[in-house]
Amino acid sequence: PPVFDRPRCRRMEPGSEAFEQLRSTFGVGIINASTGKVDRGALGAIVFKDKSAVNKLNGIAWPAIAGQLRQLLRSLRARAARDGKRRLVFVEAAVLVAAGWDTAEPALFDEVWAVWAPVELRVRRLARWRGMAVEEAKRRIAAQPPLAGVLSRCHVALSNLGPMEALAHAGRELAADRTAR
Repeated sequence: PPVFDRPRCRRMEPGSEAFEQLRSTFGVGIINASTGKVDRGALGAIVFKDKSAVNKLNGIAWPAIAGQLRQLLRSLRARAARDGKRRLVFVEAAVLVAAGWDTAEPALFDEVWAVWAPVELRVRRLARWRGMAVEEAKRRIAAQPPLAGVLSRCHVALSNLGPMEALAHAGRELAADRTAR
């Protein structure tokens, strides 16, 4: 199934309105000199230390991402209707609930699934996968909405306590169930 991956959102590419807003709000230091694109590490170093900076980033990024997401979903639904097939689309977006996309009108999603793990495990994984200090990983996770609030707004909560293969298996089983409906 198609997956919408927020970091690849084209609405924040050079030349886009969101890109220009990010550059004017946070300065040229967030722009990678060799690629001309937003350096997510440099931007993260600024915003995850300052709640008001996080709010500014969200005010720029979330509407841009939601617009692209809405466009993509509309296109995929039209294609599924043309083909006469039921299709699943997975949207990977840690901010989905915080951004209010789960309650958007008109509805973006039929269901919202969350993958969860305890904070300590999330901190260790984030530090390892992104090569960042544990304190930085803690700051970033602390900037996220509380897990209990996110889970209360989801239709499905998948545990990520074990190996990735177990999570992938559980996800495939649920997807097969939803496709068969």
